[in-house]
Amino acid sequence: MRPGFDSRWRRFVLANALPLGSPSKKHLASLKLFLFLTAICMAGQASALPLVENRFDSTAEGWTVTAGASGPVHIGTGGNPGGYITGTDIQGNDIWYFSAPASQYSLQTWTDAYGGLIRFDLKQIGGTGPPITGSVDVIIWSWDSSVSGDVVYSGLSNPGSDWTSYQVGLVETGWVWEATGVPLTQTEMEKVVTSFHGLMIRGDFLDTQSGETPDTAGLDNVSINPVPEPSTAALFSLGLLALASGARRR
Repeated sequence: MRPGFDSRWRRFVLANALPLGSPSKKHLASLKLFLFLTAICMAGQASALPLVENRFDSTAEGWTVTAGASGPVHIGTGGNPGGYITGTDIQGNDIWYFSAPASQYSLQTWTDAYGGLIRFDLKQIGGTGPPITGSVDVIIWSWDSSVSGDVVYSGLSNPGSDWTSYQVGLVETGWVWEATGVPLTQTEMEKVVTSFHGLMIRGDFLDTQSGETPDTAGLDNVSINPVPEPSTAALFSLGLLALASGARRR
């Protein structure tokens, strides 16, 4: 939404509040313009698309798995919805991750990423063994040398056998430097997310030992979403309140 648009919209609504009773041609015209501008607001909100998105409907879209797993395997149905990808644990190895393709996630300059969200869906498919807890869930890093090093987020619950949707805020809260465990400052997090260079999402949820059945994880609907725009619903409600206020004054 254009800077300053909110204030101009509010002034328009307050100046053209519709009175009770039979409306004049002027107020009918104002109401039509009000509805037209509301439609523009809704269109603007709808256009706030993800900075990058992977739905895996037909392919793995360049995603890989790290050492410790086999895959990824693309599954054409059973996703949330559509297709999805899987990785399967290799017994006795380190915790493994789904890794995003460099072609979409490296050397990015997403200036509106700070304050946004990482969204993704996960599910656990079979396997035996105790659940893994306390591990790093999401890893990102930057191409900016002033904030080099992996930045990690922990604390998400393990998924179940049905799809579980997650979202992680692209703000400093909850993120730490992997090497030191020190929380990021706002300035550091702003630099990291506006110079985005990579993303990994944990796919290992069971500590499978010898003789146990390795677990498989499914991943779907990964996206990096920009900071949300002002709510269209809030603007619309403001307009209705202003119209009602104008009616009371008249």
